Amino acid sequence: MIQLEHILGIDCGLSTQKVSLYSSGGKEIVTVSEEVKTLHPSPGWVESDMDANAQVVLNLIRKILNTAGVSAAKVAGVCCTGHGNGLYLLDKQKK
Repeated sequence: MIQLEHILGIDCGLSTQKVSLYSSGGKEIVTVSEEVKTLHPSPGWVESDMDANAQVVLNLIRKILNTAGVSAAKVAGVCCTGHGNGLYLLDKQKK
């Protein structure tokens, strides 16, 4: 039986995606982050490609598990956060 030993934290910010790995006791093991491209079509507006952001997060998860030498099977839980002042619009195909 595999013992669940880790918690994965994902923070999707406006310009940076960050992933942290913690022990089950709450000790931070490693954190990785990557800036994402943003567009500024009008003053006070910021847009980003959600598909590109999702790919960055997936890559960061792979990177952090490889860096820490931890199997995904040992992750007991995942916590996700995002920036507060945002509007995420989808079209009819929910893209």
